[in-house]
Amino acid sequence: VELDWVQRKVRPILKVLKHLIKDKAIDPDVTRYLEDVEDHLNLFLEEVSRIIGVCNSLRDEVNSYRDRQQQKVLYVLTLVTTLVMPTHLLTGIFGMNWIDEEGQPVVPGFGVMAENRGYYLFWGPAGLCVIWKLKVSIVR
Repeated sequence: VELDWVQRKVRPILKVLKHLIKDKAIDPDVTRYLEDVEDHLNLFLEEVSRIIGVCNSLRDEVNSYRDRQQQKVLYVLTLVTTLVMPTHLLTGIFGMNWIDEEGQPVVPGFGVMAENRGYYLFWGPAGLCVIWKLKVSIVR
């Protein structure tokens, strides 16, 4: 941005120099000096343009790097979500206080939640859901 500003400020000076070089009232030695200054300013503007191109290229490279990093983070977050979401859903279902007529804790579709089979009833479906989600994610 600053280099563009410098370029915009120097270009009018070139126009003034060209006007002064064409002026016949100026001494020839001064005219040669002004022509030399004009050449230097033209070289300066070319160099500034080249540097602006390099800066734009570097900016694009940094943006590309940031995009790649963001994609990596989003990939990891997607994997974590894929693994956690089924267990989160089952935790919500199993965390509800369902009680049958006899006062036993019941989970709809799984039956009575006794201590000897509660872990299996939770981790079995949770594991199957995680494996299924991973398989679906890998196939895509």
